[in-house]
Amino acid sequence: MAAPYQVKFCYALQKYFDAEMWFYTHLESNRPKWWALPLGDKCRVLEGSTFHPIFNYSNPNLFELVKEYNPDIVIAGGFFFPSQWNVKKMVQIK
Repeated sequence: MAAPYQVKFCYALQKYFDAEMWFYTHLESNRPKWWALPLGDKCRVLEGSTFHPIFNYSNPNLFELVKEYNPDIVIAGGFFFPSQWNVKKMVQIK
């Protein structure tokens, strides 16, 4: 979820890196409305993301998006997110 501190951190990194943050969702119903910060051009919500109560968030396009973007560094946060496992495996190979 696009937490305010993560969005602000992304823009603070711009001073040093061309960083981009991708989120599965922008705002869940259990968060206060002030969490709905504008994401700007360096943060985005991935289309096609879904939530499952047991498996958490996933996105079937994540692997291809990362492959296409070809980042130098990938930092994946969260607990058990199934779609992140393939990405983590892919970037370890680089």
